[in-house]
Amino acid sequence: MKLLTPTQDSRDIINAASKCLDVIWREGRRYQKAGIMLGDFSSRGIAQLNLFDESAPRADSERLMALLDTLNAKEGKGTLYFAGQGIQQPWQMKREMLSPRYTTRISDVLRVK
Repeated sequence: MKLLTPTQDSRDIINAASKCLDVIWREGRRYQKAGIMLGDFSSRGIAQLNLFDESAPRADSERLMALLDTLNAKEGKGTLYFAGQGIQQPWQMKREMLSPRYTTRISDVLRVK
């Protein structure tokens, strides 16, 4: 599914993933994850809106997503999350081999004495 207008709102992306699952759903089959491919990036605030898109951009979406990211960065991942994710997450991504993030985390920058 291609989003008709650019978004950085997780609610829009989750909604699109749910619609895709509704299309492919077959009773009796097991489904685990939704994959998302990102492309056709555009600068924030500069986008051609689509005449046929039924959903208008959400008011204060940018502020809400920034607040969500800030609180999760400050208080720990998973402090705030969307209800559809559920309370208990039995599966966790393996992070033992995670590469250092020198350009985005000051705590990952090497210290030389």
